[in-house]
Amino acid sequence: MIFQQISRSDADRFFSICKNGEASRLVPGTPVCFDFNTDANGNTVILPLDSHLRMFAGIVGNTIGTSGQPDQYGKVQVYGYAPTIYVGTSTVTPGAILMAVSGATFLKLGLTHAASTTETPTEAYCYVIAGTTYNAGTNNAPGAIRGIIRAM
Repeated sequence: MIFQQISRSDADRFFSICKNGEASRLVPGTPVCFDFNTDANGNTVILPLDSHLRMFAGIVGNTIGTSGQPDQYGKVQVYGYAPTIYVGTSTVTPGAILMAVSGATFLKLGLTHAASTTETPTEAYCYVIAGTTYNAGTNNAPGAIRGIIRAM
């Protein structure tokens, strides 16, 4: 676990060092879950799957290479302010709860701060809170926002 050094100008950010269990690189802002199907070591992360949504690990902090590469280990942010979080297929406003999507490289709108329900998240799924607004538009293209992670 890496704890960012204390600084009066930066927000608290905590990272875990994880191994990429995917066949492709993981880029910053991508949500990941722990892999307990293939490599049940509490260290390997993969893109979210239905069976792994409650094993949300965090948001990728730096590009993590593929298996066998020198950079197959990297930082996954588990707590604090995140400058890049990928969201998609929704209009997201600050304060909205974001949820992992099975097989996706982005999060989706869970429950808004205004309590209009898109999905019905349980507390077990409420790991990321939107900090900025994002509008997917008519093409529903994923994009990046800032927010708060609390996956510890």
